[in-house]
Amino acid sequence: MVKLVTATEDNQEQPEAKPQDRPSSGRRRHHWWKVPLLLFFALAFLSSGWFTFKVASATDKIFTENVGGQAILKQRLKGGDRVNILLIGIGGARHDGGDLADTIQLVSIEPAAKRAVMISLPRDLYVQVPDSTQQVKINEVHTIGEDQKVPGGGPALLKKKVSEILGLDVHYFVRADFEGFRQVVDSMGGVEISVKEPLYDPYYPLGYGYQVLNIRPGRQHMNGDLALKYARSRETTSDFDRSRRQQEVLVAARNKALSVAYLTNPTKISQLIDIVGDHILTDLTFGETQRLAEIVRDIPPERVTNQVVDGEKTGLLYDSVGPGGAYILLPTAGNYSEIQEFVKQLLGSSAARSEAAKVEILNASGVEGLAAGEQQELKAFGVSVVKVGNSPEAAQRTVIYDYTNGRKPDTVRLLKDRYGAEVIVQPRPSKSVVDIRVMVGTDFQDIPAATEGTY
Repeated sequence: MVKLVTATEDNQEQPEAKPQDRPSSGRRRHHWWKVPLLLFFALAFLSSGWFTFKVASATDKIFTENVGGQAILKQRLKGGDRVNILLIGIGGARHDGGDLADTIQLVSIEPAAKRAVMISLPRDLYVQVPDSTQQVKINEVHTIGEDQKVPGGGPALLKKKVSEILGLDVHYFVRADFEGFRQVVDSMGGVEISVKEPLYDPYYPLGYGYQVLNIRPGRQHMNGDLALKYARSRETTSDFDRSRRQQEVLVAARNKALSVAYLTNPTKISQLIDIVGDHILTDLTFGETQRLAEIVRDIPPERVTNQVVDGEKTGLLYDSVGPGGAYILLPTAGNYSEIQEFVKQLLGSSAARSEAAKVEILNASGVEGLAAGEQQELKAFGVSVVKVGNSPEAAQRTVIYDYTNGRKPDTVRLLKDRYGAEVIVQPRPSKSVVDIRVMVGTDFQDIPAATEGTY
């Protein structure tokens, strides 16, 4: 029998929970770290002039060769092009299956616009290993790359697979482990997080038993261990809830790390460099890391969009059974076309969201409920549809009317990509309050699919 203690701010003991009483489920549960960005932000402090020598001594452990010819950050940071970085979280040497990539998250950064989009892929997504006929869960791709010692190891092989799934070039990776996360938060003296919803998880894994995790609403001071549990818990909440908590931890750690008190404390910076050297690996160069850190520091939280590719909200994946009865996820479309289209619109939405354009959808297709359905679809991408209705007449051709004279370019671009439609710029109609009107015709049903992938 394992005695379990509640992980609250006052550490009050709770009744024991018996492992055999755990609810049964056909789905295999995993409790792995999902916040690699915290250690990624730690790289920002490697640019401190006070510790150049100390940083140099850790360089060999932190930086590795960029495999695949994607090292283009230096040029992209000068313009508006995106930089795509794969964040990989692993258990590390002290954990069983320590090379499994239990966090797979792409961060797409627009330096000029100071925006970022974070896209998480579930570890149970069933894929074909690059340059092989072998099929495995995507978290095993990293392990295979490490075991087979392919050029660039597990990170390079995983970069290749994620690129295929999302339809994006993956330029860099940052890999971190559990222990590094705990130590970074503790080196900061903990973080302050405003917990919005209570988190009660009676089955948080603890050795051979379980721990009751009970975190109450309100402002909480969390050390590294509690912050990790807050970010990892998934037994009683959804992937979207967990993503929200990850964002809370990330913002809290970022704010603490960038505080004047922390940045001017030589001891803290020294500890941080030691932690990063032991627990993080990247194919960014030292110079690229310095420049990227400057950009990341300038991105406000409200300009970071977080999305999970799943079956609950996006409908892009569905549950299935793999070899040996293992729980797996497969793409609903049978390939990666819908995921790629979703990602394309998501990247566009990060820019469109900030424009706050007022959009009207008129249904000229004859398909009942299409305008209302499009209103909900576009809402997920940050487009504010303020008015929907039926067109007096049916139309074969979808047309987008821009009443802003080009002042909402990102929204127009997103709509054009979605509908494959002509854009007509004209004066705003009398008494109209909308910025853009979309007349959806019957041709909307015939939009070609995105580039197909395999799984």
